[in-house]
Amino acid sequence: MSRHDDELDVRLVFVIILFAVALRIGAIWILGTWRGGAHASGAHEHDVIARSLVGGTGFAFPFYADALEPTATQAPVMPALLATSYRILGVGQPGALLAMQCFQALWAVPAMWGIDRITSGLADARPRRYPVSLATWQGLALLGFAAAPALVYMVTRVQSINASVCGLLFVLGVFVRFLERPSGPMAIVGGIAVALSCLAEPILAMPLGLAWWGLFALLHRSEVEPAENPALRNGRTGSPGRLWAWAIPGVAALCVLPWVVRNTVALGEPTFIKSSFWYVFWQGNHIGASGTDKRNVDEALASRLRWQTGGASFEPVLEAARRQAVSVDAGLAKADLNSIRSLPTEVERMAWFGKRIRSELAAEPAHYPRMMARRLEMLVWFDPTNPRSLVLPYRFPYLVLSPLALIGLLLLGRPKGAASMFWLAGIGLVIPLSAIITSARFRLMIEAWMLVPAAYAVAVGIFRLGFQLKPGSKRYGETLEARNS
Repeated sequence: MSRHDDELDVRLVFVIILFAVALRIGAIWILGTWRGGAHASGAHEHDVIARSLVGGTGFAFPFYADALEPTATQAPVMPALLATSYRILGVGQPGALLAMQCFQALWAVPAMWGIDRITSGLADARPRRYPVSLATWQGLALLGFAAAPALVYMVTRVQSINASVCGLLFVLGVFVRFLERPSGPMAIVGGIAVALSCLAEPILAMPLGLAWWGLFALLHRSEVEPAENPALRNGRTGSPGRLWAWAIPGVAALCVLPWVVRNTVALGEPTFIKSSFWYVFWQGNHIGASGTDKRNVDEALASRLRWQTGGASFEPVLEAARRQAVSVDAGLAKADLNSIRSLPTEVERMAWFGKRIRSELAAEPAHYPRMMARRLEMLVWFDPTNPRSLVLPYRFPYLVLSPLALIGLLLLGRPKGAASMFWLAGIGLVIPLSAIITSARFRLMIEAWMLVPAAYAVAVGIFRLGFQLKPGSKRYGETLEARNS
């Protein structure tokens, strides 16, 4: 694997990754959500579908129905993995949930490999006035991912966000590696990784698609300066590189196709990965919506939680807020529920939500732009429908991360080379999360993305103080001298 002269020593990268996995497994054991069953582990729909798979009734879920039926309400990866754990260790057994959570903890390995490659790919974007060592930048980004409280806590919940964060970072790392050395094997790895990521969380189709478009554009620019396109350093750009780049979406499409065929046969209608678009869009945008799939917490109750640090009276208030922040589905009138349940298929029930939301938005056109603005505010600030987001221990890490990320992006300046792919992925995350629906867990993908520029801001601060984490390369001093000349 090609590495810059001033990159972090591979052995230290390995140690930080081991620390990250150990920290996550420790959190799993201490918090013990697996001991409380599927509900405490946050498995919910995944648990129902996994039980159906193990029981021989296939990928099924009762979406506003009285009995299990073929479904595409959920993407297939998480239920399939949970079903595998159930088959081996027992359906719904704590040991099966523990194994699933520990498996999620191991996903830190490919995610952190991705961060290592992303920072390496962005190395040429470092401004000459701040010649920070790549080792410092990489080390800080890896440690940030390893210890970020929200990214550690998420593995204690059997939810697709674990695969989403891993998939986002790993695929971006693969794209950076492909940009440096385009090849058939790397194209195949990239295509499979894109497919698995989308089959875990379809929202990733947009950020990864935009990042691939940036990759292809970089390979297409055959007359760009080498500093702008790392691929030129290896003489591997041009027509072969572009052809292999096309293989990435090609392989991804081949991997996703069987699931699309399954959905078409099982549901009677072509369906990409999930059938729930109109249902989710209705949840996030109907008249009276909060912007998420949950109801708002009463302001009087929210004010008692806001910026609190804990204490004896904290948990009862938090539990009361949770009881208020129920699914927005609870607002459906009885007549609407009867109408939905009377429809014979999942596809028709989903279409009911599509018809309803189109009718509502047509009657009040200004409502949708307001909901988009509200979700953008949630992405930048906090989700008021998540009671934990009101308290200081939850808010503090983000209040540190977000300004550092903004400073880092400003210091890095105009995106060039691999940085353009990185920017496009970030934009691709914001678009669906502001246009369709959002939640606190979805923002974890953005927070993981923000770790890279935030680490650069800290690295610049360390550099200004006169400290550097140096990799010990004999050529490192020569590299810095050449960059500053």
